[in-house]
Amino acid sequence: MLPVHKNYLSAIIAASVLAIGNAHASEAETSTPLFYGNLNLSLDLVDAEKAKSVGSYGDADHVKISSNNSRLGFSHTLPLDAGLTALIKAEVRLKADDGKDGGNSPFTAREIYVGVKGDFGQLIAGRINRPVRAVQGRLDVFNHLYGDINTVIGGEGFSDNVVQYSTPKLGHLLAKFAYHAAESENQDKQPTDLKDGYSASLTYDNNRLYAALGYEVDVKNPGAGIETTNAQNVDAARLGIGYKVGSASVGTILQYQKGTAVTGSGTPVQYNSVDNEEFGYVINGSYQLDRLKIKAQYGSVKGQRTDYQRDLWVAGADYSLSNKSHLFVAYTHINKDEINTEKTDNVLQIGFNQSF
Repeated sequence: MLPVHKNYLSAIIAASVLAIGNAHASEAETSTPLFYGNLNLSLDLVDAEKAKSVGSYGDADHVKISSNNSRLGFSHTLPLDAGLTALIKAEVRLKADDGKDGGNSPFTAREIYVGVKGDFGQLIAGRINRPVRAVQGRLDVFNHLYGDINTVIGGEGFSDNVVQYSTPKLGHLLAKFAYHAAESENQDKQPTDLKDGYSASLTYDNNRLYAALGYEVDVKNPGAGIETTNAQNVDAARLGIGYKVGSASVGTILQYQKGTAVTGSGTPVQYNSVDNEEFGYVINGSYQLDRLKIKAQYGSVKGQRTDYQRDLWVAGADYSLSNKSHLFVAYTHINKDEINTEKTDNVLQIGFNQSF
């Protein structure tokens, strides 16, 4: 993720305010801009050896205060002619623990886009939650904590320079299609060049049953994984299924991912490329007891070329104080096996989440 400096954040807000002002000047409208946020802080007891590798706490026992993807956002809809509606959204991650995220700025870009919707569906452009990433839906029961699914499934970051079309909802079905611009003048001239990418997803959700399938080609795929972490043009397929009956919910996510890692040396440069493949999955469940929700999650990922493997076990509970506030506790164990090296992380998190 690229850091969002203070002047960048100011520019986002100023542009949004200007757009709203112009819309008011052209026609009356009744919608109100929405400013929202979420603060999630935890006290973490850490015994880590960098088994997670991405977002790792280091390799020493210590106590840490963590801001777990706390964020601030602004969104607005503006009526246009011909039955169309303009869409504006700007959301940033906020480091609520030490105020530093990617340097001296407390902000990092999350989702930022502008677009339009109507009877034809919705079209947006910017930095977005791409279709394959969105397949996870509500299936990551420890989202943003140390036991997040990004421990075993790559590609959990947002994507830059994307145009995305979403169909109108057809009953319980929704489809999305996205084009990812590489912004490179030298596509396919060198193995290291980024390529234009494409992604799509199909989702079915009737509140009880959730099922989604996503596929992407040549996408710059940020996130963890175990073999494809350094690959640029990644192909991936992700399937998510969840089911709720009474107070119980179960879910699973499966993902296959393939990317080419390229290295170069010599004069002129001679390139060496290696195809890296991995398969990862997550299984989880939760049970609601009045204000208390008990939950657990297991996941694993294995590299097809190296046989590297990372396993994840998480157990925890949330206690609701209101529909926007809850206390939580989560214990995460991660084991990473690389040939003759084995590493483990054990992290206990006790925290508070407040949305507004």
